[in-house]
Amino acid sequence: MAGMTASRAALIGLRLLILASVVVLASCGGGDDEKKVDPLAPPADSSAAFKEGYAKGCPAGTDAAAKQGGNWAGAKVDERYGRDLDYKSGWDKGYFTCYDHARHGSFFSGLDIF
Repeated sequence: MAGMTASRAALIGLRLLILASVVVLASCGGGDDEKKVDPLAPPADSSAAFKEGYAKGCPAGTDAAAKQGGNWAGAKVDERYGRDLDYKSGWDKGYFTCYDHARHGSFFSGLDIF
């Protein structure tokens, strides 16, 4: 860069830095074809009974988290909870996942930028 003024060299360096930043940020963005995973949804490969239990347990966990001092012991479960182990596992997983998310979830957890 002989013969260049210091301000011209700084301008070229700034342009290179901006270009590199744009390239890095562009590579971080996901395409529309990427499937976003909902952290409050049951695993896609789980059984129908597990998913049904999860769907019942998640709202119960969210409700318990909203109540001061709410806990699992006060949650209302249906009769299937005691009969179907897969349903029970889904209910428990849904309850505790949604309870934890409601109590400790981040402000940024719903945003697509992180």
